[in-house]
Amino acid sequence: MARTGLICPSHHVNHPGARYCADCGAAMIEGVEGPAETPCVPPGVLVLDSGLVVPLDGTCIIGSAAARDTKPLPEPRRKVVVDGDPAIDAVHAELWIDGWDAYVSDCGSATGTFMAGDGEGDWVRLPPREPVLLRGRTLLRLGPSRTLLFEPRFLPR
Repeated sequence: MARTGLICPSHHVNHPGARYCADCGAAMIEGVEGPAETPCVPPGVLVLDSGLVVPLDGTCIIGSAAARDTKPLPEPRRKVVVDGDPAIDAVHAELWIDGWDAYVSDCGSATGTFMAGDGEGDWVRLPPREPVLLRGRTLLRLGPSRTLLFEPRFLPR
């Protein structure tokens, strides 16, 4: 799979709106010939409170029984089991990419999915089954106690 992006002078793949290379910091105005078809690079990773790091390179289903979810998903897909808290639904939340952007939605969980921007203290409950764009480093909370961090590789425009 490929998408339109920018290639820096050192040949690193970047978001089409990047001003500087995410890898080497080079200014994107030097040596860049404009948008080009680039290989797919995951826009970020999920870091669970357990220490597990999951690349967000497709659709990701998260829940206490995510591995047993039978919903057909586009490839690539990951099913991440978050256990140890009875308040986590079998299929609690879903994350996916669309182009260069990452999205999250609550799957109608009983205890909710919450988000807070990096450094922000206020948790905001996500509306069920509505996609929310992840803008930059974002903390997510499943139910009352489990957390994960979306660590972006590229910052949205």
